[in-house]
Amino acid sequence: MFISTFKNNQPFSLVLLSIMMIVLWIPAFKNIAPIPYNNTMPLFEFYARGANNLPYLHNIMALFLVVSEAILLNFILNKFEIMAKKTAMPAIFYCLLMSCCKPLTHFYPLLFANFFVLLALLKIGHSYRVDEAFSSIFDASFFIAIASLFYFPCIIIYPLIWVTLIVIRPFIWREWVISLVGLSLPYLFVVVYYFWTDKVNFLLYDKIFFPSSDSLLTLSNQRDSFLAVSAFLLLLLILSIVHLLKGWPVNTILSRNFLVVLLWLLGLSVISYSMAPVFNITYLAIAAIPLAVFIANFFLMTRFKRTSEIIFIFFLTALIFENYS
Repeated sequence: MFISTFKNNQPFSLVLLSIMMIVLWIPAFKNIAPIPYNNTMPLFEFYARGANNLPYLHNIMALFLVVSEAILLNFILNKFEIMAKKTAMPAIFYCLLMSCCKPLTHFYPLLFANFFVLLALLKIGHSYRVDEAFSSIFDASFFIAIASLFYFPCIIIYPLIWVTLIVIRPFIWREWVISLVGLSLPYLFVVVYYFWTDKVNFLLYDKIFFPSSDSLLTLSNQRDSFLAVSAFLLLLLILSIVHLLKGWPVNTILSRNFLVVLLWLLGLSVISYSMAPVFNITYLAIAAIPLAVFIANFFLMTRFKRTSEIIFIFFLTALIFENYS
């Protein structure tokens, strides 16, 4: 029932998605806490200082960002025909992955960062089959720099631009230079500001080398509901990888190259996690972008329709128990 509804990219799918997100996020509005912004990057600190004066704003903004990012991800995949058919499945699974436990249903820097990473992916898609993609490559690099000004380890995602220039673009040396300019420009403005206010050392040591940390996550203190969600996520990941090894359903040059970009994004997101100050699931939020695509591909292409419906219903039930427990 659920899977068959989401397979078609109909407006009703977005309505059902919004209802699911509201149900999953209701517990997040019961205990509103200020956003910690000590040792955070400049753009996130700028937002958090203002949002803390409006207690409910940051949770509303968090929910809005997740849904907006899901719609944007779906738009990118449908626009460039990356999936086998136009479908709402990637949006659904992005929302579920970004709401799979309580730490993820609050505001944290990667919510903004993911939005700009998705904008970079959109520009990467626009760079395909154009003679000169200077503006697209500049914009993609610029957006990754902006993402890192919300959460610094996102700077690790920048090699994604190099992957694009290798697998999607012909070699044009000016595009490589322009990508570096796009990455450097936002930092140039930030460094000038901190230099002007005599706080360059503060930027280096308080912002870049000590990003924010929130609640610790260790397996020893997690509820059974979270362990059940983790087990379902592991199952979905294994099924998706096995299905992916059988081949991507769309055999176009762009779809194959975009798949390479997504695989690199998954690997780079795991590497960026090594820069996180603590073991916290929120720092893996970037990985939700490629994982949502791979899991959606499994549910879209699997021949075991009834089994996939059962897995999805149990997964959604485990998420509800986790967020309400």
